[in-house]
Amino acid sequence: MEHQDESLRYYHLKTEAEGKQTRKLIWRIFWILLAVTSVEIILGLFYKDWELSWGFVKTTFLLLTVAKAYLIVSYYMHLKYEKSFLIKIIIIPYVALGLYLVALILNEGNYSIIMHNWLW
Repeated sequence: MEHQDESLRYYHLKTEAEGKQTRKLIWRIFWILLAVTSVEIILGLFYKDWELSWGFVKTTFLLLTVAKAYLIVSYYMHLKYEKSFLIKIIIIPYVALGLYLVALILNEGNYSIIMHNWLW
């Protein structure tokens, strides 16, 4: 019974105004995510008609996807104020992936130069 009383005590700490503000924030984030997703869909459907390069489209998709992932993790999963956890979960893997891709590009670029000189 004591545990139940303690949980009820914490339940009442949030006022109605705070709850209303939290729901307003959640809906605002929902509309932002909907807008970003709409931009991705429209860009995917019409990039050929607009004569956009595929590299630009891929880069835009990547940036918008990272932005959506940040919004979902920080607001819907309630990790916005847990900075160290957010850094460990989101930023470190992207930095590691970026460093790996740079190393891969440099290695393959060097290999293609060697092969080009060897073949010609």
